[in-house]
Amino acid sequence: MKIRGRHIIGTLWTVTLLAGCGPIAQETHAPEEAHKTQALQEVWRNSETGTVYRLTREGKTLKAEAQPGEGENRDEGYVLRADIDGSALEGVITVPARRHDYCDLPEETSPLTGRISEDGRSIEVQFQQSEYKTAARWVEASGGYECAGVTVLQEMEQTLTLTQISQAEDR
Repeated sequence: MKIRGRHIIGTLWTVTLLAGCGPIAQETHAPEEAHKTQALQEVWRNSETGTVYRLTREGKTLKAEAQPGEGENRDEGYVLRADIDGSALEGVITVPARRHDYCDLPEETSPLTGRISEDGRSIEVQFQQSEYKTAARWVEASGGYECAGVTVLQEMEQTLTLTQISQAEDR
């Protein structure tokens, strides 16, 4: 990811894991699709931050949630939901409200698109995320800083890549 001299607050990494699909036992699924769907319900890791994601299937939707305390935690609390159409993904990612430089940044929900690799061991998704500029000021009376403003600078295209990891590696 290229940032070009600006600090990006939070990245929507989780979006990739929320792909939806039909039931594994459905007879219309090819064996390789059923295997790929089964693999999507295991443990995954954000290849950039190291954050662990756990996936669950709810009908035709996969949900991925970043687990706390893993990796750099830049994507802690991210939740992705996506429908699967073959190997294509389409859905949304939600980034929780967070705090940066004494300022509260809003929760964001953004559409995402992506693909599951042919071998079913990696997922790559793209989405838009806001880049913020925050300002803090010193308040003499309280002897501390407070937020002086939050401005959206631009919407930036983000790419998140998740790779499947084994249960043994996760422990």
